[in-house]
Amino acid sequence: MDQKTQYYPIDKSNELSLIELWKVLVKYKFLIIFFTIFTTIVAIYYALTLPAVYRAEVLMAPSVVNNSSGVNHNSVAAMVGESFVVSDGASGSAEESEAFARLKTRTFLINYIKENDIKPIIFSDQWNTVEKKWINKEPRDIDAFRLFSSMIEAGPHPKSRAKLSSLWITWKNPKSLDKIAAIANSLVESLNIQAKQRAIIDAENSILFLKKELEKTIILDFQVIIHSMIEEQMQIIMLANVKDDFIFEVIDPAITPDNMEDNRISVIIFIGIILGIFFGSFMAVSINFFKS
Repeated sequence: MDQKTQYYPIDKSNELSLIELWKVLVKYKFLIIFFTIFTTIVAIYYALTLPAVYRAEVLMAPSVVNNSSGVNHNSVAAMVGESFVVSDGASGSAEESEAFARLKTRTFLINYIKENDIKPIIFSDQWNTVEKKWINKEPRDIDAFRLFSSMIEAGPHPKSRAKLSSLWITWKNPKSLDKIAAIANSLVESLNIQAKQRAIIDAENSILFLKKELEKTIILDFQVIIHSMIEEQMQIIMLANVKDDFIFEVIDPAITPDNMEDNRISVIIFIGIILGIFFGSFMAVSINFFKS
């Protein structure tokens, strides 16, 4: 038995077209203007009450230790019959990414805070500068790490086309602005020092392993290749001991900031204007709907 499809008329009386919506917004334009002015004033007041933020930035270029021998370590490892990794120093973006990852680690930052004694700087509101002691009790290392980590940002420079990187620290205490630049430069130096130490240790371990493999083989071609690889590792040790900018070469060191960052103020005001227009329009449509 066939069932007839029934069609019900659609009630379009409550629908609001774009033209009608525009008419409603024009009708209640003063309400929308009132909300926009109100939220903008609130946004301006909030932005002006925020503490001043200063930023010290270090501009860096990657410092690469090149592998000049051209030996394929993976193929040599396969011929020797062992699986081993030979460090070849800094390798551009990979070493850069590793250094940036280590920069935000708990171990690195806590050691840096202790070695450079910067707790009194980052917790200046809890430090008595006259008596050189804490007002209540010394902040925990984990608290110092969390606060200091939130101040640090690092990565590729957003406006650079030459693959430059930057490290910057945001600071809220205008009384210690002279120290923020020194800390930023010192962080880059610490990253280079640790990278040098790791490269030297890896190269020395690789040399010990290659010497053991050299004693095992009697094939002359393998001996020549292994000698060449040992020479590479010795070059890495030499470059690491000589080159201070092992991973990052400082192009423009950080200086004491003299102007506070004001980008966020304009963003907050813009958000206030958008919210005012949105809520004003919403109220206008709602009032028109209930009146209908």
